[in-house]
Amino acid sequence: MFVKFASVTVEICHLFARKCHIQTPQMLYLASRSPRRRELLTDAGYTFKTVFPPSEYEEPIRDSETPHDYVQRLASDKAWAVALLTDMLSTWTADDIILGCDTIVCADNFGSTEILGKPADRDDARRMLSMLSNTTHRVISGIALVKPCNKTIITTADTTTLRMRHLTAAELDGYIESGLWQGKAGAFGLQDKNDWLEVVEGSYTNIVGLPMEKIKTLLKQWML
Repeated sequence: MFVKFASVTVEICHLFARKCHIQTPQMLYLASRSPRRRELLTDAGYTFKTVFPPSEYEEPIRDSETPHDYVQRLASDKAWAVALLTDMLSTWTADDIILGCDTIVCADNFGSTEILGKPADRDDARRMLSMLSNTTHRVISGIALVKPCNKTIITTADTTTLRMRHLTAAELDGYIESGLWQGKAGAFGLQDKNDWLEVVEGSYTNIVGLPMEKIKTLLKQWML
């Protein structure tokens, strides 16, 4: 069954986030610069602080890595980067948890897979959207939870399958001109209220950048 993205979908996505709330650990730290991830955690009712990682960790995939391995490594790097910040090292407690996340888009064309991160510029955004137009592709988010006090970590990944209908030249030009592609894996976002995407399978909030259903399960496990 396909679910089309209409303007109401963003509100539905926030509703999914609110349903994913559980008791927050003593302090949850979000290792991310993404305002969309902050909004999802806030909608779900979590109490948290945001600490920016030193960089965005846009490293290339390694030869031995699958897309799932790659995005989990990026999420782990973000979480550990925050754990090791000099001004934080002496403040961690046993109940503190750092959440790192990274999202990529996988374009599966002609038997090969290209990983699409954030576009470098307008031309790169146009290339990505042209590649995804009229195809089925995957959005994969890696999640890392780190307890900095005892240096433990758990990682996992979540996948949502999407289909993008054919984009006309006018639609592509209009979206590029809007600038909404900036800072988004694959050069598109659910929150942009596009009507050219269909969900085939998976989490709505994962498309925005944080699979809240899986976050809820992992936090619950670590709080037992």
